[in-house]
Amino acid sequence: MATQIITADMKYNDEFGQFVVDNGLANRSSAYHVVSIIGGQSSGKSTLLNNLFGTSFDMMDSKTGRSQTTKGIWCACAKGGEMLVLDVEGTDGREKEDQKEFEGKSALFSLALTDVMMVNMWMHEVGRFNAANLPLIRTVLEVHLRLLAQTGSKDAGAVKPLLLFILRDCDGETPITQLQSDVVRDIEKLWTDVRKPDSMSEAKLADFFDLECVALPHFKFCKDQWLQDVKTLSTRFLEPSVEKYVFKGHTGKEVPAEGFADYAKQIWSDIEKDNDLDLPSQRKMLSIVRCERKRAQHLAEFKSKCEAESWPASATPNSFKTAVQSRLDALLTAYIDDTKGYDAEERDKAKLLLASSFWDMATDKFDSLVRVERLAVEEEAAAALPKLLPPSGKLPERGFKKRVEEECQRIRRKLQERVEQFMPTGSPWKHRLKEPEGAGTLLDKHLEREVGDVNRGFGNLVILYYQKNLKKSLDQELIRIIDSATPKMWEFIRLAHAGAIAGELKAMTDILEEIGRGVDEKKERETLRG
Repeated sequence: MATQIITADMKYNDEFGQFVVDNGLANRSSAYHVVSIIGGQSSGKSTLLNNLFGTSFDMMDSKTGRSQTTKGIWCACAKGGEMLVLDVEGTDGREKEDQKEFEGKSALFSLALTDVMMVNMWMHEVGRFNAANLPLIRTVLEVHLRLLAQTGSKDAGAVKPLLLFILRDCDGETPITQLQSDVVRDIEKLWTDVRKPDSMSEAKLADFFDLECVALPHFKFCKDQWLQDVKTLSTRFLEPSVEKYVFKGHTGKEVPAEGFADYAKQIWSDIEKDNDLDLPSQRKMLSIVRCERKRAQHLAEFKSKCEAESWPASATPNSFKTAVQSRLDALLTAYIDDTKGYDAEERDKAKLLLASSFWDMATDKFDSLVRVERLAVEEEAAAALPKLLPPSGKLPERGFKKRVEEECQRIRRKLQERVEQFMPTGSPWKHRLKEPEGAGTLLDKHLEREVGDVNRGFGNLVILYYQKNLKKSLDQELIRIIDSATPKMWEFIRLAHAGAIAGELKAMTDILEEIGRGVDEKKERETLRG
């Protein structure tokens, strides 16, 4: 089944996109080829294509008159190969008084899309300028140079388009080598006359095109041989293993098959508007649109599946990490497989956005899991830090602050270790622990409060210890002084009291300052006396 790409009144057919989908080409990625044919009206182009590729282009019935059959540009899929075949409206038709505009546009359009352009012509027309379609060939050469001028010079290693001349009704007497020599001579003369950009003034025809001729016998009088020769020629298009496979060296199209219709539409729009045909920019724009569309499509399907499975709400700490990694891998793999052939930069940009959307979906669950772990270690800290306090009545040892800091670090590490158990590789969440409302920040605030409490408790224990120690040591000294009962007893008592307070105050102050508790000497003296 064939369909029009470009209508007879030179309009793009928007139904062509559905044609690509219906024929399964949308699933071919970049593994497809495009072949076109140009030539005079009623020269048997459609008949040749139908026999070469098993297509179904309308063919002229000579019994009803030699009128134009193909109008505009038609497209069909070759049977037995992932190939689009373009049948271009014939030249010199009676129905159009001025063909030049359409010939130029159709040649530019076909050449922008085509891997192989066949030129259909009669053998006896070789060497005759107008009959042999040489004006049209000149147009092909001109538009190819125009494409190169707009997209940049041709890469030395790039595959050149093949101009395949199909010489019809050959008599078998003139060697094909001679016919090809004559055709090449005529084309090279055209090349010499074509105006070229300064950067290509010394370029040769062979730098930009491969040329080849194929001779076919008379269709009517040698039909069996004609059919056999056409069958042999078809293998060159459909069988990669044959020696003269026409697509040898073609590694894949720069536009995936599913985007071919949009790409063709944009090219025709620019041709119609007489805009410069910047094929790389158009391919990039197509990649932007298509990759974004694929990103949105895969994300919507993924969200729908997750909602049906209540994920990630149903995830547990033990399953979360594995589930996140496996689901992300599946999502990105499906997207990558679906965007093969598009511009790598634009493809990767959309991939990053897709991954970012995935992480956004899983962030709330991650935060809830972290919150559970944070509360657990906060409870542990609330229980562990008071245990560092010395028993009441025991001499408080120096180094209490260091022991508290070490315990806080242990608590922080414990939260980090627990979180890392369900932190997926490559996730963007590590920084979240240190955000203003992140788990790490909230834990630090909690620890700050807990440390404040234990420091106050430690300070009270220190004061209580030295109060008791002062009383004990002072009682002993007072008993000794009273037992002596000297005339200076009261002076000795005063001096003993002052000395005991000073000594205890010095020892107490050293420990309190270690935990950052400021010492008001007058107040602390009263505390010791109290």
